[in-house]
Amino acid sequence: MKKHILFLFILAFIFSACSIFKGGKKVVTSISFQYDPNSPINYGYKLPIKVIANFSNGKTKNITSKDDLLLTIKGATYSNGIIYCNSNPIRFQKDTIYLNATYTKNKKIHKQSLILPFNYKGSLNFNYNGSRGKNGSDGGKGSTSLFFRHGKDGDAGLIGSTGHVGHDLTVFIWKELSLYYVKLYDMTTDKTYYYKANDNTNFYNFNVFGGNGGNGGDGGK
Repeated sequence: MKKHILFLFILAFIFSACSIFKGGKKVVTSISFQYDPNSPINYGYKLPIKVIANFSNGKTKNITSKDDLLLTIKGATYSNGIIYCNSNPIRFQKDTIYLNATYTKNKKIHKQSLILPFNYKGSLNFNYNGSRGKNGSDGGKGSTSLFFRHGKDGDAGLIGSTGHVGHDLTVFIWKELSLYYVKLYDMTTDKTYYYKANDNTNFYNFNVFGGNGGNGGDGGK
């Protein structure tokens, strides 16, 4: 009788342990963000980020691509686990990204927010190169000869057009307290952009190369 009771007790304990483990894995207690805090958060940069579900048994799961997850962002754009910082701000902005996540699982709603100020790491890259020239048209096809063995040669392809010159820029840079301010006027497009930097910024790259010439067209058959 005692052995029978002991067997039932052990069996009940095993089922209970399995039930706790199985049930705990399904219970989401919170969600959190995962990203590299040392990554540059600066104009034109990308920041990979994950949303993680935390379970009551200590396990975690990447839910970034789940349909039950809703992400809203302000101060940048987001797509498929990547935050894209604005490349060409048209005014001096706050330079802070606000990210909000809402995850619904088993009728329970879990929310988490993240505030990411720009750290201005990396470099400021200003790319205002000239556009590439147009490709040349293909040559016309040669005609078929009625009396001779060889048809007429195809026409030569036309040359590509010259690449466009780089943009003309006017740039003002000044410092206020710990921040550097950059006002860039693109004289070619008549547009103005505004940036900030600090001592974390490695350097400023101004690229205004002329565009490559277009490829020549193929000769006709």
